[in-house]
Amino acid sequence: MGTNYKYVSAWERDKYLRQHGVELLTGEACGLGMRILCDLSESAALHIGAMLGGAVPSAPNWNSGAAKSMLIPRSLLPDIVVYFMLALEGYEVAQVTEDGAVMGMSMDLWKQEYRDKPRTHAYFRDGTARSGLRNLHEASGRVE
Repeated sequence: MGTNYKYVSAWERDKYLRQHGVELLTGEACGLGMRILCDLSESAALHIGAMLGGAVPSAPNWNSGAAKSMLIPRSLLPDIVVYFMLALEGYEVAQVTEDGAVMGMSMDLWKQEYRDKPRTHAYFRDGTARSGLRNLHEASGRVE
């Protein structure tokens, strides 16, 4: 992790996701108006699949240059930013603000500056994962 703080506003979300291989194309593809058609790099498809518990997107790409395509619910986009900050960039905390921004930061910074500020939720990379990003299930001993 290069810095101990990163801020991605709702307005900057598409640029951030593009940097990680998620290209937001159009909302017109969803007949319900709730999902955005996205092209994914191979890496982005694998990471989003891991975030979703192993459900790797498998639809062929919509545009050339992408590996896969997926209709992603608009409400899931902040969670993808959170996941990328924690899993790919190594931030210890990702906090979602009331206006939909996501802040990635160190635990020390969160405790000093942000713990008591308004937020919708704060997510923590607790360091107890024994295999990738999955924690050990104590009763069964399973990780995957």
